[in-house]
Amino acid sequence: MSGDGTLLSVRDVTVRFDTDDGAVHAVDRVSFDLKRGEVLAIVGESGCGKSVTTMSLLGLLPPTANVEGEARFNGGADLIGAPEGELRRIRGREISFVFQDPMSSLNPVFTVERQVGEVLRRHLGMSKAQARERTIELLDLVGIPSPERRVDEYPHQLSGGMRQRVMIAMAIACEPKVLIADEPTTALDVTIQAAVLDVLRELRERLGMAIVLITHDLGVVADIADRVVIMYAGQKVEEAPVAELFAHPQHPYTIGLLGAAPRTAGAVLPAGGNGNGAHRPSAPTRKRSRLVEIPGRVPALHAPPDHCPFAERCPRADDRSRSEVPALETVRPGHLVACFHPGEHHDQEVQPA
Repeated sequence: MSGDGTLLSVRDVTVRFDTDDGAVHAVDRVSFDLKRGEVLAIVGESGCGKSVTTMSLLGLLPPTANVEGEARFNGGADLIGAPEGELRRIRGREISFVFQDPMSSLNPVFTVERQVGEVLRRHLGMSKAQARERTIELLDLVGIPSPERRVDEYPHQLSGGMRQRVMIAMAIACEPKVLIADEPTTALDVTIQAAVLDVLRELRERLGMAIVLITHDLGVVADIADRVVIMYAGQKVEEAPVAELFAHPQHPYTIGLLGAAPRTAGAVLPAGGNGNGAHRPSAPTRKRSRLVEIPGRVPALHAPPDHCPFAERCPRADDRSRSEVPALETVRPGHLVACFHPGEHHDQEVQPA
């Protein structure tokens, strides 16, 4: 691990998919660092490249994907382009992935014991009896009631929340240093969602595990994250500590996302994963109680844009925005934004939803 505590260093990751209609540029030069014990949230609309970015680090993309860039784990060799054998050793043992849909990720014909135990036997060399005992311990750790009974059940016998917890149990079986959770609370009701986040928070505190949380839910971000990366059209457009981002959003897209997040006027979002108990303010309060929408559509990704990718939807756009690509620049301590006209106090035309 590097001297500054960086566990995962990602630099200029670019992903292109070859399709019958030409190349699709899904991710364009995305960089970020993840420190030990940190929760980093990657936020954006569906199709912005969040999941593709993280899957590219572990060789989980299909053969049609062309990946460039660099991703160094724990100061070691580059994961991008690493041999499949090396990636298999790292996947599950050092870096684990919780996929969005547990029903399609879990094998319907195998019991919970078989699926979680396979990870333990493969990576840790446990016997079948040892793996069963450890699986029961893991199910208890992630809050599944009656783990001695549930260990012999099949995925269809479990609720959606329990299946998601089984996926988390499988992912943490080897106590990885990094857990990548892709929309872990999607399609769960608010009570189960809160329980899953509590599990992730406890695991982070108990195991010192770093978490990359992929989500579009800003409430989840405020609840658990330390730092936030905002992605749009395959690019990183803003990055900041979570309290800083909610208090002082700089990119018009970020402000639009915050404006579209349900909340009551003057409400504060809950404190997140840094454990300091401080309230995190919502986006700058505007005199409205209805949600707002971001007009326009995400641009097609068949070619890298030669201008700001948000220009067609941005009330601040000018001739420069429509002819140049803004670089990421520091606007406040620890706060990066790719915008020619950053700032939270610009007037924006917002459309009530």
